[in-house]
Amino acid sequence: NALGQWRQGNRDPNIKEKHQKITVDPNTVLKNGKVINDLEDLKQYILADKKEMFVRAMIKKMLSYSLGRYVEFSDEPCIEKILNAVVKDEFRFQTLIKEIALSETFLTK
Repeated sequence: NALGQWRQGNRDPNIKEKHQKITVDPNTVLKNGKVINDLEDLKQYILADKKEMFVRAMIKKMLSYSLGRYVEFSDEPCIEKILNAVVKDEFRFQTLIKEIALSETFLTK
């Protein structure tokens, strides 16, 4: 829906009744030709083909939250170091938290 929430069927409790004539079709074809039929296909695509990109985005969000500011271009070496550690440790979330907490960027904020 407009809030990014998944809904099943044509009814959306966040939309007024007169605007309820909505058909939900999660099928799509990505620019690279990959066919996505449902949320599970999208999840598998991200985990198989875009895992590092997803983890990098998560690192940026978590680092931004932990620093209390937006990440900047000068933070890229820190992000890359954290990403390498997370990839090396098989994408463990605890490694992400540890690396952020021990990063020079966080310790000198």
